[in-house]
Amino acid sequence: MADGPKGLTAPATWAIIPGFPEVAMPATLLIVDDEKNILLTLKRAVEVEGYACEVAGGGKVALEVFAAKPVDAVLMD
Repeated sequence: MADGPKGLTAPATWAIIPGFPEVAMPATLLIVDDEKNILLTLKRAVEVEGYACEVAGGGKVALEVFAAKPVDAVLMD
């Protein structure tokens, strides 16, 4: 676990912002799947674990999201 704001222990899923160790934020995943039910199920599952999520229903949208927002990892089929 990493140190979070005001000395609190942050979950391992939090990313510490370089240069700002007192600020912690959840790691962000980009989930890509063309099946809406799978996409929403995965989104809920990783959010419950403390991750922030971005979702895309296909490759073109995923590239747009990836270019527009910083993500820590991409999960795709």
